[in-house]
Amino acid sequence: MLTQAELLTSSTLALRARHLVRGMQLGRHRGIGRGPSSEFFTHRPYSPGDEPRRIDWKLFARTRRHFYKETREDSSVRVLILLDASGSMGAIPAGDDRESKWKTAAILAAAIARVTLRQGDPTALTIFADNEPTELPCTDRPSHWNRIVDAMAEATPQGVFAADLAAKRVAGRFSRRGLIYLMTDGWDDPAQLNRSLSTLATRGHDVRLLRVIDAAEERLPTAEQVRFRDPESTRILQDHATELAPAYRRAVAEHHRLVRSACLRHNATIVTVRTGDDLLSRLRLSLAGRTERSAAS
Repeated sequence: MLTQAELLTSSTLALRARHLVRGMQLGRHRGIGRGPSSEFFTHRPYSPGDEPRRIDWKLFARTRRHFYKETREDSSVRVLILLDASGSMGAIPAGDDRESKWKTAAILAAAIARVTLRQGDPTALTIFADNEPTELPCTDRPSHWNRIVDAMAEATPQGVFAADLAAKRVAGRFSRRGLIYLMTDGWDDPAQLNRSLSTLATRGHDVRLLRVIDAAEERLPTAEQVRFRDPESTRILQDHATELAPAYRRAVAEHHRLVRSACLRHNATIVTVRTGDDLLSRLRLSLAGRTERSAAS
């Protein structure tokens, strides 16, 4: 359960996101394929592979050059932010003064939505708390950002998150190719994450995984006796930390490797965000669609 200080309000979340976005000089998203629309927008030179039926033949008759007719939809990207609001996202290790993974993810999600909407990209939000979705439609109205912020402020991290089930639901709702930000701690079975990335990638989506984790999850405390509590199932385990530490480090490193391999397999970018990180650099990487260089970062 989140403490009172950790609970998000719409005003606090909006303020943090605005501060993060302010002054950023960002280009548009990396291009992806988009479908036709009836509203003409502009011309561009024809490129091999473009649909011949959308060549402006009248303009060709005047200029003897091939120009492709773009629509407004061609110049925008449909964006979906898929947010894990399971119990583990709200957990904070004892004695840790960093913000929760949930609060970190919500701030980044709000900042991403602010940028995409200001660029005119229709943006949707899906929050999964205990596998129950809260869904906001895909629209480019500037006022939609306030609804996105309010929805995240009202959400309470709880229960479990099944990435593969969430991806299937999103794929059914978001049938046309688009850009999907999947924000989760990614500590579940890597095979499940692999299935979710496969579901989205095979439909042509540009998938960007933002793994939001707490550095305390990657190492064991120095205390001799450690009590572990699963925030999603509430199971409790007590054991000797010194005996478990080497195997734990190996398991964490292997998990990171499997997650990155799944992203590579499905051409998804991955950015790891640790609570307490400089969020501006993480935001820039996420919007640019660039995978971090270091496997440990």
